[in-house]
Amino acid sequence: MGVMHLRPVVIGPRHIPLVTDPEAARAAPELAVLSALAHAKDPEGPAICRVAAEALLSQRLDPWYICIDLMISLLPEVARLAWEERMSTNYEYQSELFRRLVDQGRAEGEAKGKAEGKAEGKAEGKAEGKAEGKAEAVLAVLAARGLAVPEPVAAIVRACRDPAELDRLLRRATLVASADELTR
Repeated sequence: MGVMHLRPVVIGPRHIPLVTDPEAARAAPELAVLSALAHAKDPEGPAICRVAAEALLSQRLDPWYICIDLMISLLPEVARLAWEERMSTNYEYQSELFRRLVDQGRAEGEAKGKAEGKAEGKAEGKAEGKAEGKAEAVLAVLAARGLAVPEPVAAIVRACRDPAELDRLLRRATLVASADELTR
């Protein structure tokens, strides 16, 4: 049996062309992405990434947004922040893909917000109703016992929203000699 010799082929940034021409990038989007990945930290990196992203977006293929995300993540911080700012402030997305993703995200966010708001409102309304019911029960117990309830005492009881405190007031309402003793 003979000896097999492997000779790895290693390429680095110096072997990958700088793709800065939009037409060349559209013609070979894979090479444009490779160029952007290899040269993202070069002084020309932001321009190369922009050309590659525009080429990818013109293809209107869903998997390309992953490449754009990867390119952006490799940019130096200053360039990445500038790119993110450009993409997030009054930028009108050029591709159907990004418009669809943004619309989908917005719709999901609105639906989630509505659901959470509805659930929160329902829970708050339920808690509010329970508190009002308990407050009225305290006043009803006092009235059933024939005790006069001065308006300041009634206002304190009606303003209370703490379930534990309302339970305490309800228990006390069965024992106090006068409504004034309730809130002492």
